[in-house]
Amino acid sequence: MTLLQQQAEEVWTIVQQVRDAQSRICVDFLEIGRLLKRVKDERLHSAWASHINTFDDFLVDVGLRRTSAYNAIRVFEQYGHHQVEGIPMDRLVALSEMKLPEDEKPEWLEKAREMPARGLRDEARERRGLQPLDLCEHDQQIVLHKCLQCGRMSDRPLT
Repeated sequence: MTLLQQQAEEVWTIVQQVRDAQSRICVDFLEIGRLLKRVKDERLHSAWASHINTFDDFLVDVGLRRTSAYNAIRVFEQYGHHQVEGIPMDRLVALSEMKLPEDEKPEWLEKAREMPARGLRDEARERRGLQPLDLCEHDQQIVLHKCLQCGRMSDRPLT
């Protein structure tokens, strides 16, 4: 086995481990959303401490960023009842921002699970009536060359 083949197998294993960790993060993120939604909806935050007046005060006191907390709640509300295994958390957040009708969610969840990040981003842009970032009508474009061994990039062939 060549060094390149060994490295390919090693990176394959690492990517699988990263994907497993992403799945666990996703499940935990949904659980955080479920729990925070309960605190917010039932106004349990005021029972946390006497100086807590709002849900946002509660978030600060327990050390959660407001954006992350509200993203978790929104993702739970919109996708907590769907199969989301294997979908990175950031993609679920992006889907939740799209406010998809219920009948379109399974299709978009599959896209989020299977498509490369850029492809999903461009599909979402098209849905909003915007031009995908990978389309360009201009005549002047550059091609980038990348060395497979060191990762160096240039607009000219590397020698």
